Amino acid sequence: MDCVLDAKAELGEGPVWDPDAGCLYFVDIERGAVDRHDPATATSRSFQIGMMVGAAALTAAGDLVLAVSDGFARLDLDSGQVRALAAVEAYNVDTPTRSIDVFDFDVATGTIANRRSLARVEHGEGWPDGLTLDIDGYIWVALWSGAAVRRYAPDGTLDRVVAIPTMYPTSCAFGGPDLQDLYVTTAATALTPDERLREPLAGGVFRCRPGVQGRPPHRFKG
Repeated sequence: MDCVLDAKAELGEGPVWDPDAGCLYFVDIERGAVDRHDPATATSRSFQIGMMVGAAALTAAGDLVLAVSDGFARLDLDSGQVRALAAVEAYNVDTPTRSIDVFDFDVATGTIANRRSLARVEHGEGWPDGLTLDIDGYIWVALWSGAAVRRYAPDGTLDRVVAIPTMYPTSCAFGGPDLQDLYVTTAATALTPDERLREPLAGGVFRCRPGVQGRPPHRFKG
C-alpha cells in the first residue's frame, strides 16, 4: 500500500475515479475542499468550496455535483465556481452499529425494503465507513480506527484484509486505466498531536493493486 498523495487532509472522504479524465476526485470534509489528483502526471488541484462538503459525484456535463452542508451544489471545474442546486432539511444521524446492511431494491419504483445485516465488524477492529463494490460483487469497506480495508463476499464472508499505514481510513474506490487500482482516503482529524507525529501520512491518499477490477462510476445526468 503506497501513499500516492500526501494530501494532509483533516477528513479525506468520498473518492471517485473519472475514467474520461483519468483522475481521482476526493473531498476534505472539514476544510471544505474538493481535490483532483492526476496520477499520470502526479499533479493535483484543490477547489475551495467555502463550506463543509461530504461527497462529489461525476456528471454527464463534465462538472461535479457536491453534497454540501446545506444541500447540493455544482462545481465548475474550469472556473472553480460553485452554484447552489437545492437546499435540504436536516438529516438524522444513526449511531454506528458496526454493521454492513443490505436492502432489496426495486428498480422500477425506486423503493427499498427488507433491511438486514450482511456482516458485522468485531469490537476493537474498527468501524465500517465508506465502501465500494468490485466487478464480482464483493464489498470493500474502510475501517475507521481499524487501519485496514476489508473485502467481504456477497454472502458476508470475510475474504481478505488490506492493512493501511494509518489508523483512520475513511473510504475507497477503484480507479486507473483498468479499474484495478484501489484508492483509499484517510483522515488525521481524530489523531492527537503525538499520534500525528507517529503517522505523518495520515490524511493522505493511498493506492494498491489487489488483483481485482472495480466498476465504472455512474454519472449524474441532470
